[in-house]
Amino acid sequence: VCSSDLLLNLLRGTKAKGLAGIPVRRALDKNVEIIRPLLCVTRAETEEYLCQNGLSFVTDKTNTDDAFTRNWVRGTLLPMLEIKQPQIRAHLALVSQDMAALLEKIK
Repeated sequence: VCSSDLLLNLLRGTKAKGLAGIPVRRALDKNVEIIRPLLCVTRAETEEYLCQNGLSFVTDKTNTDDAFTRNWVRGTLLPMLEIKQPQIRAHLALVSQDMAALLEKIK
């Protein structure tokens, strides 16, 4: 689960579904399924893979603009929370997993 997405959803006043995060698999309709196989791969893991394989990457300059709430959450809020609680990303992932499991049970 992407910690910044969960925090962003909380800031926006999400309901239970927003706490479940983005699903790895989701039916778009009866014949089409969206699959996100790299959803659990971190940016650091991606950059390490690229480096090890001699590949380059590009960062969109808008990704550092804190005028966008998502960027502020990723670049400011989450790092501040990690100072007080270094395991915040793991804790948010557990909340998201638990909520997804609960929502699946009541489907």
